[in-house]
Amino acid sequence: MSSVVETSLNPLRYSNIKTVFIANLILGLINGFYNVILQPYIVQFIKSEKKLGLILTISSMIQSSSLILTAKVSDKRGRRVTYLSSIFLFILAFALFSQSKNLFIVISALLLFSFAFGIREPAIQALTAESSEEKKKTSSFTFVNLAFYSTGLVGPLIIRIFSQKVDLRIYFYLLFGGFVLLYIYQLFFLRESLLIENIKWSLKKDFIQSIISIPIIIKTFFTSLIRLVSIPFYLVRKKVLKRRKVNSDFFKEVEKEIELYNSIFKIPGLKYALSFFIFDSFLWGLSISIFNGSAILVYSFTEGDIAEFTLFFNFSTIVVFMIFVSFADKVKNNEILVMSEVTGSLFITLNIIAFFTTPAFRKYAIWIAWIGLGASVAFWVPGIQSIMTGFDTKRRAEAYGTVSGLQSLGWLPTSLIAGLIIEKTSFLIPFLISLTFLPIDIYFAYKFPEREKNQSSKD
Repeated sequence: MSSVVETSLNPLRYSNIKTVFIANLILGLINGFYNVILQPYIVQFIKSEKKLGLILTISSMIQSSSLILTAKVSDKRGRRVTYLSSIFLFILAFALFSQSKNLFIVISALLLFSFAFGIREPAIQALTAESSEEKKKTSSFTFVNLAFYSTGLVGPLIIRIFSQKVDLRIYFYLLFGGFVLLYIYQLFFLRESLLIENIKWSLKKDFIQSIISIPIIIKTFFTSLIRLVSIPFYLVRKKVLKRRKVNSDFFKEVEKEIELYNSIFKIPGLKYALSFFIFDSFLWGLSISIFNGSAILVYSFTEGDIAEFTLFFNFSTIVVFMIFVSFADKVKNNEILVMSEVTGSLFITLNIIAFFTTPAFRKYAIWIAWIGLGASVAFWVPGIQSIMTGFDTKRRAEAYGTVSGLQSLGWLPTSLIAGLIIEKTSFLIPFLISLTFLPIDIYFAYKFPEREKNQSSKD
């Protein structure tokens, strides 16, 4: 396996911001369809909020674990090849979605999608951070995310027009083609942001490497998982042996794994950030995680109605992105997080109000709720990406994947918990719980430790 020259960056990397922007136009188009149709599609196979929550919880587990356990591949084999490998897995996932005839195939496709997401995110976020100037990192993330949410309007609009006239499976055929197009575009135009020893960029070689990397990524996932679950046994063995050296080669690898995680958690401010992220994910996950599927079952909404909400969400996100990009690098991290929490509070409060309104006015309240959530995301996403890609510049992807994966632990049980609460009580209760803890979340955001902005990168 080739090794990364950690202190050297590829001088060609600066062209990547424009490339990622254009790629995000394609990815946003795909995501706009996917977010609308996924839960309605699953609901066709089941009629239970509890089962829907369980399926989405399992999906979140796969995503969290792949973020933590596979991100290191990007630091060793390079961002570009790892990212291309994830796109290839997305293609396979949508091939399964389009051919699904039963719930088992749908779940298999969803888990493959979640696994691919965990591979993609650390690689592309590290590449974006390394391809931008350090002083303009937040605005660079805002710029590329603007593209993602801009085309995200198209899918919901089309689904709204053809609501209940087109089989949802047809959309998965289109998304399959979209990922094929994305793979080809990135293969030709995306540049590696790191200098890799004895490796030169070429279309043929990188295509082959993106395929070869898949079994390597899978192997890394399972070996890292085995080492992770073996840590308690290692600690017991070490205590029994006291200060004697551990002779087992396997436990030596476990010891290295512990040392790597220890070095990540010693980064100043990371423990506070991680605690805040997990708490925040739990609070928002209760309200959002199964909203689309539950709204269909509780309010009898259609995929067309869900598409409307997504349109308002994307439009709000785009408008705030366009405003925010001009001053993003001048705002402190805690200020960005507070703005996100405050605007996002509209989603919780308006959904509570919507519950008590008549069906004729309910949709209008939910429209405003999604506008607030869109503004919240426009502040949150670039702010968080800028923060998390700056934790460790030498192991940028692994640090990002570890923190992002652990952050999603807060989201992990929310689908199941929300499903159980709604099925046993009311659609209102998760929003009331979120509202109760929201002031605490805003306070933690305000107290978020501020690392010196625009500090010089060690790279």
